[in-house]
Amino acid sequence: MFRGPFAGDRALADADLVIAEDLDGAWFPGWVGDVDGVPGAELAVGDPTWYADDPEAREGRMRVFSAAADGALGADDALAELRGASGERGFGDWFHGVGDLDGDGLDELVVNGRWFFDGPVAGVLTSADADSS
Repeated sequence: MFRGPFAGDRALADADLVIAEDLDGAWFPGWVGDVDGVPGAELAVGDPTWYADDPEAREGRMRVFSAAADGALGADDALAELRGASGERGFGDWFHGVGDLDGDGLDELVVNGRWFFDGPVAGVLTSADADSS
């Protein structure tokens, strides 16, 4: 990610924020709004092929990072990790921040069009922790 202002050419090495190699399998980065209560949008990275124990299960997960971070983002930098439950393949292959729908000052997050998380999101959550599905 490059933060402005922009002037002239910038090399990839000049990026302000980079997804590190230890997020192997993480495919889909995207902005999801303020889901942790600290002002500023968060960056979510989906990893729909991740699995906990069984490679055939591929429950999937996504990690949420602070947009204020600098440098290389690794797994340990995540504000939250959301995981699909056993038997739910591909969690994190689609997600969207949908704004503050309930007026609590936090943006809500929809994952795979099925799981709705009413912020704040922090720590390790599973699809069973969703506020609705």
